[in-house]
Amino acid sequence: MTARALVKHAGLAPREKLSGTFTGRAKLTGQGRPGLRLAAWRAVWGAQRANPVYRARYQHLTGRQINKLKPTQAQTVIAAAILRHLHAVITTGQAWDPVIATLGKHRQALPAAA
Repeated sequence: MTARALVKHAGLAPREKLSGTFTGRAKLTGQGRPGLRLAAWRAVWGAQRANPVYRARYQHLTGRQINKLKPTQAQTVIAAAILRHLHAVITTGQAWDPVIATLGKHRQALPAAA
């Protein structure tokens, strides 16, 4: 199972409503395992408070000028990211690294993990 498949399995993948020339809003599929979706959703609350990477990402998603997300939308993005990062940790056997999680963009800005 890939990380993308795991996010879909949790029902956190967006689905666009398209029909001919009509383009609707993208919504979550809601399909998949509700328990996995709930666990990822609950992990967001702690991650926003305790993890500087996820906190910064949430602030960026909700505070940017172009394509600003609502708080619930940003939390959904973070829930999917947590699942993808968890998949990477399990499949590679390497510890979670904030430098990798931020694609190497915040090397000096993040405090060292305890």
